[in-house]
Amino acid sequence: MRASDLIAIALLGLALFIRYPLHFTHSTPFFMDFEVYRAAAERIAQGQPHLLYAPIQPDSGMMAFKYAPVWALLWLPLAWLPKTPGGILWITADLAALLVMLIFCVNVCRAAGFRFSPVTGVLAVLLLVRAFGEEMGNGQVNLLWGALTAGFVYAAMRGRFWVSTAALAAAILLKLPSVIFLPYLFLTRRRRLGAAAALIAAGTAAAASAVLLPQAPWQLLADWLAAVSGGRAHTFTIGNQSVLALLSRYLTADGYGLNLISLSVPVITALAAGLLLACVALVSRPWGRPASPARFLLDSALLTTAMAILAPTCWLATYTVLVFPVFVALAGLQHRAAERRWDGIEIVLAAATVALSLLTSRKAWKLLGMTSWHGETYLFLVFMILPWMGLALIGWLWRQRRLLAPPASAARI
Repeated sequence: MRASDLIAIALLGLALFIRYPLHFTHSTPFFMDFEVYRAAAERIAQGQPHLLYAPIQPDSGMMAFKYAPVWALLWLPLAWLPKTPGGILWITADLAALLVMLIFCVNVCRAAGFRFSPVTGVLAVLLLVRAFGEEMGNGQVNLLWGALTAGFVYAAMRGRFWVSTAALAAAILLKLPSVIFLPYLFLTRRRRLGAAAALIAAGTAAAASAVLLPQAPWQLLADWLAAVSGGRAHTFTIGNQSVLALLSRYLTADGYGLNLISLSVPVITALAAGLLLACVALVSRPWGRPASPARFLLDSALLTTAMAILAPTCWLATYTVLVFPVFVALAGLQHRAAERRWDGIEIVLAAATVALSLLTSRKAWKLLGMTSWHGETYLFLVFMILPWMGLALIGWLWRQRRLLAPPASAARI
């Protein structure tokens, strides 16, 4: 890894530290999600693991722990930290996860033979800056999720079998949509890696449940799965920015007047499921043939985007996990520019991604002369700008996959 890459990442980390953790020492951040993690840790510390997945506030299914039991064990020290100092420490760790993810991004893209600027990580963060404010303000875990996903790709490309399987298993236990990688691994002759990751995830979840609730470990696992599936109750709220919610906005009469036709919820749910299955199938082609390092990198970037936006729920903060695929897309674009291999379709898709990112700013909507729609002032949420951006990113990465040519030389990580 080049010194210029490390300097750029370090300066970005310093700027984000000043903007968020340091700034929060003089303000009162919300830290809603951090409160959920701290409440889960307190329940374990107080000998109440059977309440791990109960809402921390009455009648608030949103305020509930939704991660595998092992994460509650790992976050147990949070039980003894006050909210504000603990939250500041938490988002500092979250920023550290971002920097680690960017280091992984640099290494895998260099290993794939891409030539790109050291400021690529800064550009990736800027394209997702609206989601970063939400991630930091609520004390979420999406940057950790992204670091685990990028770490899996990094270790797999280096041939570190057990590290890659452990990273993928940890990502699955943190957020279940990561299981999207398992069928891909099986279809591209990486069955041993996929099977090991699945077994590690299942074994770790069972072992943690047995430690926390030895008299009824299976009940804790059932509670975890129920908590995850319980998020479907919020699928069609305005904050959900998944493709399923996008289809609902434009294909059902949801009250915002944007629908082109009026389909039923089961129909659009089937459409969203079909898109997910089609994405996995297409990315895995040609089936039964291992992917080259560069194609594996692009496939992983595509699947990372899909696991976020094609899940039933995808919140604003969730989009920070896209730092990895955005970095890959930017690196690939710069590589082709350096070789003077311009592609009009790729440029259009890249421009669409950037334009949609700009539309997450309220100032952009004011320039367009719009301040509200049907009483809602968060216009980027109403018009589903983020899932449109995610779909544009998938198109951009897919075009890069089609343009993929073996580089003259590929550096070792």
